[in-house]
Amino acid sequence: MLNKKFVIKLALLTLAVTVAAFSVYYERLSSTISKVTETLVFPELASEIGSIRKITIKNSQGSQEGSFTIVPEGKQWKVLEKGGYVARDTAIRETLLGLTELVYLEAKTKDPNRHKN
Repeated sequence: MLNKKFVIKLALLTLAVTVAAFSVYYERLSSTISKVTETLVFPELASEIGSIRKITIKNSQGSQEGSFTIVPEGKQWKVLEKGGYVARDTAIRETLLGLTELVYLEAKTKDPNRHKN
C-alpha cells in the first residue's frame, strides 16, 4: 500500500524531473530563436512608398491567369486588366504598409540549388 510519505516523495521527484525537462527545452528553444535575425524583406520600400507607379500581382505558376496590375491615377488606384476599375485605396495602402514591415522569420540557405526543395 502507498503511504503518505511515499506519495509526497514521488510528487517531488515528478516535479523536479518536469522542471529539469522544461529548462532543457527552453534553453534549446531560446538559443534557436536568438540565431534568427528579423531582416526586412523590402528594406527600401518605406522610403520609396510614395513613388510607386505600378503594382503587379502574379499567380504562383507565373501565368497571366489570376494576375493583375494596379496603377495610381490621381488619388485613386485602378486595375488595368479590369478596364481601369477603381481599386479600394485602403486595401492597397494597408498592403503596402504591411510589406514595409515584412520580415524573414527563419534563416534560409544561400545555395540557390536548394531553393526549390
